[in-house]
Amino acid sequence: AAQAGAVPVLWTFLERAARAAGLPEDSRPYISEVQLLVSDPCAVDQFWHVDNTAPGLTLFIPLTEVPEDLGPTLFHPGSQWYYGQVPGSSSVFSRLSNFASSFLSSEGVMVGAMGAGDGLLYDSRIIHRGAINKRYDRTRVALVFRYDFKRPPGIGVVGSQVLSWAGNSLALFQSFYSKLPSGDSAK
Repeated sequence: AAQAGAVPVLWTFLERAARAAGLPEDSRPYISEVQLLVSDPCAVDQFWHVDNTAPGLTLFIPLTEVPEDLGPTLFHPGSQWYYGQVPGSSSVFSRLSNFASSFLSSEGVMVGAMGAGDGLLYDSRIIHRGAINKRYDRTRVALVFRYDFKRPPGIGVVGSQVLSWAGNSLALFQSFYSKLPSGDSAK
């Protein structure tokens, strides 16, 4: 039901993304992957990654509750601007400006804590990872649907490693940046 409810949003975004990326008119999105994702008790952090470097969407539907201690998905806000054209951007400067604006105005790494049956829809190009499952007695189970125009992931082994390092660096920077005074507390 969550997948069917998301289809109008999916289709609208994917059509805009295809135009922005300059894909041929006859390009059609397809379900490139369906996963049953299981995070066992005490599972370690995933490495930072993207699902695809080309336009696409990922729909994450937890089958169990996903509180912060059960390994929620973590996101670097605005990082989807790194990869190619995103609807509303046209130049490298525009993409970097949009990334900096999103990244620096956020309150740090975004945490996807969710209830069972909720749905989280995100751009496949956003840098993310599954966090550590700190529970020794509970498993996180979710369905993941991927909608793409081109075969994922598109960056290879070396690119994946560099992206993982970049994700760690961004998380460290965001942790530091979020502790700086904001300047608006002079009331």
